[in-house]
Amino acid sequence: MSDRLSIAHIIYGLKYGGAEKLLIPLAAKLDPERFRVIVVALTCGGPVEEELRSLNINVRVLRRDGRFSIFDLARLIQLMKEQDIDIIHTHLQNADIWAGLAAKLCRIKHISTFHGAYFKNSAFEFLKQRLRVILPDKIIAVSENTASHCIRRLKVNPNKVKVIYNGVDSNRFKVGVEPSLKKREIGISDNTIVLSAFGRLEIEKGHRYLIEAVSYLKTDYPNFNSKITVLIVGEGRLKKELMQMASELGVEEEVKFLGERDDIAELLGITDIVVIPSLSEGFSIVALEAMAAGKPVVATNVGGMPELITNETDGLLISPGDKSAVASAILALIENKDLAYRLSYAAKEKVTKNFSEEGMLAKIMQVYEDLMQRKKAGITL
Repeated sequence: MSDRLSIAHIIYGLKYGGAEKLLIPLAAKLDPERFRVIVVALTCGGPVEEELRSLNINVRVLRRDGRFSIFDLARLIQLMKEQDIDIIHTHLQNADIWAGLAAKLCRIKHISTFHGAYFKNSAFEFLKQRLRVILPDKIIAVSENTASHCIRRLKVNPNKVKVIYNGVDSNRFKVGVEPSLKKREIGISDNTIVLSAFGRLEIEKGHRYLIEAVSYLKTDYPNFNSKITVLIVGEGRLKKELMQMASELGVEEEVKFLGERDDIAELLGITDIVVIPSLSEGFSIVALEAMAAGKPVVATNVGGMPELITNETDGLLISPGDKSAVASAILALIENKDLAYRLSYAAKEKVTKNFSEEGMLAKIMQVYEDLMQRKKAGITL
């Protein structure tokens, strides 16, 4: 029998979001002498599935129709038994609940990563959130803000929660593609200032405020004559609505919707400013990637963002839901090149020193081993 721990990362689907992207290093870069990894998607595959398979990761997709019911729970339990899983590590709400139930029924240790402090004011939603914190043996919170949400609002024992910040591999952003060639590929002229926003096209990501800000710059700043292009990278339910908004505001020429992409490092290479206009965030992978790439970041002061960005030191923090604040921050960075350089240099230094992928993985591996040692010793929280 192998001494390696068998880890099952379970998520609802494998489309390209922050939690999904985090699965790539978690599956591919754990110490292979200590861990064996399988990734399970409950309802659908996607770009992350393809990337994981290209790295020879064992990936199972239980359903591909976007639906998962109690009748599929037996299939998940059977898979966990066949794979002789020691620890189930879940990501996002639906996987937390379904796989959490499977873990209880199989008597397998369960860790959940909370990627943000999401909450809706209804009794049913509160019940689901309570299930999410009751089922796991350990909760990894991606920020102090998320940990506080679990402890204060969801009444979790503080000993059950451990903060482990997300991390990135800065070497991924040392790309060799000539920026002018990449711009030409996308249809951008060399003298254009490029703003980029990466993420799911959903309400909480706040893309509308960026689009409104671009219109605001055109109409309310008569001396603003810089040529700008906004790259919106991602898919989601609001795509048609956002495209219509851009058209109605007269900025359809400035705003390009690129859909889901696998060339994020190259897109960052041609980006002048990364904008994160979210209404809620856990600990933004996008911000980490932008900072690691040496790009100035404009982000809303929500969730764990102020734990990553110090305003006017290594980025600009603004109020959420405020188009004028977005426009003003963009304008400040365009007009003050020294400020943009200072922020981007400090950002890259901070991420390299404090938010490395290697450091994140080391802490998570230690959580796995500590949990199994406590199990062997019969220790519970």
